[in-house]
Amino acid sequence: MDNIIITYHYVRDNSEMKGLSTAMFQKQVEWLSKRFRFITFKELIEQQPKDPTCILTFDDGLIDGYDNVLPILKQYNAKATFFIPTQILLGKMLLAQKRHLLLSIMDAIEFTALYNLLVPFGQKITASEDYRRFYPRDDRVTANLKYRLDRYQDVATPILNKIFNKLFNEKKEHQLMYLNRDHLICLLNEGMEVGSHTHTHPHLATLFDIEIKKELVISMEILKQHLGVCPSVISYPFGNYTSEIVDIAKKIRFVAGVTVKPGVNNASTNPFELNRMDCADLIIK
Repeated sequence: MDNIIITYHYVRDNSEMKGLSTAMFQKQVEWLSKRFRFITFKELIEQQPKDPTCILTFDDGLIDGYDNVLPILKQYNAKATFFIPTQILLGKMLLAQKRHLLLSIMDAIEFTALYNLLVPFGQKITASEDYRRFYPRDDRVTANLKYRLDRYQDVATPILNKIFNKLFNEKKEHQLMYLNRDHLICLLNEGMEVGSHTHTHPHLATLFDIEIKKELVISMEILKQHLGVCPSVISYPFGNYTSEIVDIAKKIRFVAGVTVKPGVNNASTNPFELNRMDCADLIIK
């Protein structure tokens, strides 16, 4: 069993958001279609196919999955899995997309300056920090900013919200950014798969066990309530997981989890530590 899993976020044209153009996405799908058979996680886990297979995954529940991705998937008879952070189905934006929108209208230096004006003295982002190892595609200033926003959400959330709400209308941006229930039902009817991306998209390893369980259980309950499906696969936010997180996922009946570690999956791969490459690393020859 040789399987590759690829992760996508934004697939759109003429946007300040970092992502893939629709033309490049189509080029990738065409290239992959000649070398792999597109399957879902259900097929991977239950059938363990012997032929080369590929799973296309889309994180964060972005509207791109319906507007730009679905027509191309249908063109190539391709299946895909959409990992949904379920708070978006309750009308709430993720901090990640708020951050992306802010970085689309200002550079990281300006954003950092605004953040430092509002944060307590001991929590300011300093020039001596360097977290590019966690964000290898970003420059130093952007990586440092993302690290603080992602890893210290208890401090960063109210500050990020204050900056965001001065510049954007959250209700309007939410409608423009995310899939809704009708979109997801349409995707399911087209043979796509829906998985969990937790409820609020936190760094799970920073939470207590009871909080981790709550994140996973709530996501399962909301997807069941809104879509009539119970997800069996989880995409760990930020690729962040531990053996304790895996144990909790197993206990509440997930059967697999995907990481952000690149590599090929085979029969010996732990189903809760499935390798997954970023679409930006897919080299088409």
